[in-house]
Amino acid sequence: NAAAPAGNSPVPSAEEITSELLNADVNIKVMGYLRCIREVVPHMKRQGWGRIVNISGLAARRTGNTIGSIRNVAVVAMTKNLGDELGPHGINVNSIHPGMTRTERTPGMFEARASRDGITVAEAEAQMAAGNSVRRVIDAEDIANVVAFLVSPKSSAINGDIIAAGGGDPGVIHY
Repeated sequence: NAAAPAGNSPVPSAEEITSELLNADVNIKVMGYLRCIREVVPHMKRQGWGRIVNISGLAARRTGNTIGSIRNVAVVAMTKNLGDELGPHGINVNSIHPGMTRTERTPGMFEARASRDGITVAEAEAQMAAGNSVRRVIDAEDIANVVAFLVSPKSSAINGDIIAAGGGDPGVIHY
């Protein structure tokens, strides 16, 4: 799991996207994952078993942040390609799309929105939680539970797939 934090600055428009901005994000997220995978695959192949779980993001399924979408779609493509390649060696590769997830940064995001919109922090959190079907902010522990399942032997039938774990995407059917 690695990425430049989203939401800390305005999303660049097409005219503002530079090679440096795009390359920095792809280097952190896509190449960062690939570097780790290159190191663990020989060990997993020797033992004939392994699990790799990439953390992508729902920006792979949404517009509004070109660089965020590009980096997350790239992780999805890498996940599927490596799942197909490594599956015969007993290595499953999957990815999780977390939605907005409560982390150490979240209180600051709620405070910034509350200040910007002239509402309470609780109202800001409720507004942000309204973006998913369960109407609550997903916790890092919720994502960890999905990871724990995917790295367990019980997930043997899941390979090269993407699991959305953002609390549900209202009004959208993904297939």
